[in-house]
Parts: sequence; C-alpha cells; structure tokens
Amino acid sequence: MNNRTLPLGIGIIAAGIVIALGKLGFFQTIGAWFWPLLPLAGGVLLLWAVWNRKLPAAAYVPGAFLAGASIAFLLCAWFGWHWMKALWPLLPLSLAAGAYAFAEAERIPPLRALSIGVGAASLLALLVTLLVYVNGFVVALLLIVAGVAVVARRPNFR
Repeated sequence: MNNRTLPLGIGIIAAGIVIALGKLGFFQTIGAWFWPLLPLAGGVLLLWAVWNRKLPAAAYVPGAFLAGASIAFLLCAWFGWHWMKALWPLLPLSLAAGAYAFAEAERIPPLRALSIGVGAASLLALLVTLLVYVNGFVVALLLIVAGVAVVARRPNFR
C-alpha cells in the first residue's frame, strides 16, 4: 500500500460511516436530544461577558432567560415534552433571576422588589405544578430531604 493512499482510504471509510449513521437517524436523534445546549451556551456566554465587563448589566436578563429556559427544554427533550406542564415556571423564574441580577448591578430597588415577587411566585408555581403532576416523586423527595434534615440536626448526646 502506498503512503499516499492511506489517508484517502481512511477518508472513504469515515465518509461511509457518517453516511450510514445519517441513514440510521443518529444525527437526527442527537440533534433532537441536545439542541437545547445551543441556547444554554448562548446564555452562559452572555452571562460570562457581563461578568467580565464586556457587555452592560442589561445582558443579565436575556442571558439568565436563555440559560434557565434551555435547562427546562433540555429536561423536556430528554424525558418527554409532557414534563413542560410541570416545568413551565422555570421560564418566568429565569427571567426574574436575570432581572434581579440587573437590578442589583444597576441599583434599581423597584425592579429588585418586582423580580423577587415574580421569582417567589414562580417558585410557588413550580412547587404546585410538581405536586400536581408528579406528586408521588415530589412527596418522596420531600420526605427524603426532611429525613436528612432531621438526622443532620439531631442533638449530640455525650
């Protein structure tokens, strides 16, 4: 075998593998499962740019929204879109988190109070929707957390 034909042969094999994987639906499946990583990367990039003083503090709002919403979308892409009926409060919660960060950076007390109110309402809505739609798992998780808290706070008798 000639040394010049080795890269050509490897390229032909790689092209065949890529075509076969495409025909089997591999890339479509990967795209369907991991597309929310693109807006997550965009949100993290925006937040990073604000932290490094490359963008103004107003970029906290879209950065936090992109990051928070894409986490909800990623969970739905992995476990089924029926979970969105329980995870929808993550959208206003991420918007409230971005508004709170902006209000803290720019020292705007009314916006800070509004974002805290929206965030609290979103957390309450998230708790309620989780209790309504996945009550068995939520109750089990709450019991586990409560048990860990009781064990961790036990008095130290000597």
